[in-house]
Amino acid sequence: MNVMFKYQDVLDIMNEGVPTLARIATDVQQAPHKDVKNIDGKTMFLIHRCMNGDIFEKIMHYKNAKETWDTLEWLYS
Repeated sequence: MNVMFKYQDVLDIMNEGVPTLARIATDVQQAPHKDVKNIDGKTMFLIHRCMNGDIFEKIMHYKNAKETWDTLEWLYS
């Protein structure tokens, strides 16, 4: 799957996750953060598409790609 993540240009999100945004963020700070969150959503979609129903039930409650991927690595390594 790492090859797919690299091809889709989402490997950084898998390894680093979405950085937290300051409580009082400017518009300049919010725009790139929104882009990163969109990439995280794309990554979650890719992960979900590759899982069968049994595995999906184990990961469906996670909210971000890094947490989901870390769990999958822990479950299957």
